[in-house]
Amino acid sequence: MSMGDQPPPPTVWTTYFSSADADATQAAITANGGAVIAPVMDVGQIGRMLIAADPQGAVFGVWQPLEFPGAQIVNEPGALVWNQLSTTDPEAAGTFYQAALGLEAGPMPEMPEFTGLMVKGRVIGGVQGMENLPPGVPPHWLVNFAVDDTDSTVDALVRAGGSVMAPAFDMEKVGRMAVLQDPQGATFAVVALSAPVAP
Repeated sequence: MSMGDQPPPPTVWTTYFSSADADATQAAITANGGAVIAPVMDVGQIGRMLIAADPQGAVFGVWQPLEFPGAQIVNEPGALVWNQLSTTDPEAAGTFYQAALGLEAGPMPEMPEFTGLMVKGRVIGGVQGMENLPPGVPPHWLVNFAVDDTDSTVDALVRAGGSVMAPAFDMEKVGRMAVLQDPQGATFAVVALSAPVAP
C-alpha cells in the first residue's frame, strides 16, 4: 500500500517535550520500549522534531529548538497550563518518561489521583489511570489551556462549531474545567484555575 492509500492521521493536539538532542532522545525512546512514529526531521531552521508513542500507546512529540524555542507564555489565560496523560499503567508510564525524556516522576499530595511529571522540580503535567474514562478510549495525552471563564469559553466554542466531550465541572483544588473538541475534531481541555500556577 502506498502512502496515498493510507487514511490521514487523526486531528489531535500533541504534547511536545523539549530536548537538547532529538536524535539522542529518539534512541532513548526506543531503548525504553517506546515506538517512533515519525523519525527525527528538520523543520526548516526553527527546530528538529519527532513523533513517538510510549509503551502503552500514548502519542507525544519531541522538539529540539533551534530558532524557535517553543512556548514562551504558559500558565495564564489563553496559554498552555497542564499536560495530562491517561494511561493503562501509570507506574510504567512514569518510569518510561523518566528514562526516555529525563522527566522526574513523583507523588502529588494535593492531587493523589495523579503522579506528577516534573522538570527541574516544577510540575508540568500528570499521569493518571483510565478507570474513569469510557471503555475503548486509548491511552492519550490531553493538553489543557487556561481560560478566564470556562462556561463562556464552552459557549463560544459551541457557537464556532466545536463540541463538548465533558461539560464544565468543578475540580477540587484546581478550578472549573471542561473537555472539548475543536471544529476539526481535536480534543483538548480548558480550565479556569481557582488559584494561580507558579510560572
